[in-house]
Amino acid sequence: MNAKEYIDRAKIKYFDEKNLDGAIADINEAIRLEPDNSFAYYTRGMVYRDKNNFDTAIADFTKAIQLEPKDGGFYFERGLTYFDKENKALAISDFEMAVKLEPQNKDFREALENFAKIDPQSKEFREAKAAEYKKLSYELFNEGNYDEAIANLNKVIRLEPDNHSAYYMRGGAYVFKQNKTLAISDLEMAVKLDPQNKDYRERLEELKNIKTPSNSETSGLKGFLIKIIIGGVIGGGLGLLGGLVGLFIGLFFGIGLGQFLSETKENFISHLGIGSEAIKRQIAEDGVIKGFFFAFFMSLLVFLFFEIWYLIKSPFVTIYRLITGDYYFGSGY
Repeated sequence: MNAKEYIDRAKIKYFDEKNLDGAIADINEAIRLEPDNSFAYYTRGMVYRDKNNFDTAIADFTKAIQLEPKDGGFYFERGLTYFDKENKALAISDFEMAVKLEPQNKDFREALENFAKIDPQSKEFREAKAAEYKKLSYELFNEGNYDEAIANLNKVIRLEPDNHSAYYMRGGAYVFKQNKTLAISDLEMAVKLDPQNKDYRERLEELKNIKTPSNSETSGLKGFLIKIIIGGVIGGGLGLLGGLVGLFIGLFFGIGLGQFLSETKENFISHLGIGSEAIKRQIAEDGVIKGFFFAFFMSLLVFLFFEIWYLIKSPFVTIYRLITGDYYFGSGY
């Protein structure tokens, strides 16, 4: 694929699929192929702005302007991004340059006229921006993109420090990121700002009642998971050893009981081989000694199978339970 094809595919991912990261990956490839492609930087700048990465977006628009200084659209998009950063002076300057380069462009003239009247510090503007960020946060949250959701909710809270629903939503995002401390902090703030909200109080109480290992006990998540795995291996090994001991005891007890109940080979076979036609056939054909070793070998294979399965399953079941909170997973309930 050439640079244009990568950019065209990036535009589909950006505009139609809302796949921002995929669009950026394609544009990066286009820039690698054509480092002086101004439109590639311009397009990537718009994607970064939608990700609320304003500084990177401005850097890309600036690079596009350096490569193509007479394109009014590049100034216009950088001006919009400056306004997102609440830098009205630089935004107006870019709008003026866009109008100068393309005086017939109605959108440029209207933007210059309208944005000149807006005060980024006004209550109305801050409320509108907060609503915009909150809507985007909700969409990101539902997509499972909790880091980006938190980043946008941070902006909502910066614009509206008393927005209790923003704290509540950010607390929910922290829950999914397994950060109980920050989740509780946000839910406590939500309850403080809206003490009559029953849902806030109930969620906070539920979260506080969830028991999680302390840092002092785990020495960090990595150390904690290592301890789980080591514990599972040791426990499985002890279980295997205990199983082998039990196997020997059971076999010798069975032989002894069979000998006690009958002096004849046939009756001995009947007592020792209850429930196991294979063992009975082996003893009948090859005698007691070979039959005993056959029984031991088959039992050992069964024990090894289940103990190896336990060694594999146990650590990962435990890890899954800790991560998801599903403490019934793997229990049969």
